[in-house]
Amino acid sequence: MNDNYDMEFKKVYNRLEKYIANKYKNDGKISEEILSKDEFKNDTSFWRNYRNLRNIIIHQDSVIHITKDGLNDFKKRVDNVIYPVLAKKICITNLYSAKTNTKLNEVLCEMKAKSYSNVPVLNDDKIVIGVFNYYTLFLYFNNHLDEIIVETDKLKIGDFSKYYSINSNVDIEFGFISKNDSLNQINNKYHSIVSKGKQMGALLVTENGKAKERLLGIITAEDIISANI
Repeated sequence: MNDNYDMEFKKVYNRLEKYIANKYKNDGKISEEILSKDEFKNDTSFWRNYRNLRNIIIHQDSVIHITKDGLNDFKKRVDNVIYPVLAKKICITNLYSAKTNTKLNEVLCEMKAKSYSNVPVLNDDKIVIGVFNYYTLFLYFNNHLDEIIVETDKLKIGDFSKYYSINSNVDIEFGFISKNDSLNQINNKYHSIVSKGKQMGALLVTENGKAKERLLGIITAEDIISANI
């Protein structure tokens, strides 16, 4: 049985080398240069371990073999490299958004009912002009301590425009990505945010990852975790 797993492993490994050779016009080896590429750089230890395992297994007298679980894990990782999951496949497209004339109470009720953490604020062309969340409320009321605000039903999202800017939160960061960005690129974006000690609010998906393009969907941290499982 172990021999069968080893044979299948070598076939999958050869398929990966063929992919690397065709894409990067080289010998297909998982070199340190290749490990710096987007497809591999977030988990270099994984690829190094399997590279070493393959070098051991190709010797006929090897007493080390790949397990069924190890083989399945490797096959999944290789498939993700060769046939990457794209942002447009995992993003939330049926999303709730607000405009500047949307009433505050309406947004808060929707956030509570659907457990939304962030609500994109869009203009008439569906371009993101900000993201409303509870931190927006905190900033607003913290800066209006000298005022008595009783009739919140009269407040509209536009009244918070100074505080829902994408860059207004020092602890939470939002990023723009293209609908055709791969899961590896999404992971890279996520890691670039959290490496700064920040929380990722959401990734905002547009045609080419530009802020001035129409919003197509959003990807949360939970979506990224699910896609990587």
